[in-house]
Amino acid sequence: MEPIRVCVLGHSFIRRLKDYSLTDVENENLRLKPENFSVEFRATGGLTIKKLVKDEQFMSFINSPDIVFIQMGENDLDNGVAVEKLSRDIIS
Repeated sequence: MEPIRVCVLGHSFIRRLKDYSLTDVENENLRLKPENFSVEFRATGGLTIKKLVKDEQFMSFINSPDIVFIQMGENDLDNGVAVEKLSRDIIS
């Protein structure tokens, strides 16, 4: 059985999580069993929803993930995007 492909996508919080996961062998793959899960990080500091949808690096996959965790919105809110608009942008 193939491992479940997981993509963790977001801004600097996720970039830091990736860096942390590389600091020690115990932290690799978010401490998930590699025979069950394969974790990929896609992150860059300052990422916003607008930048996310325009960036091929984030939106194209050779092998589509089975699960995607998205950590987004803080930079949008910091840039003055209204909560209602951000909510619509995330789900559209």
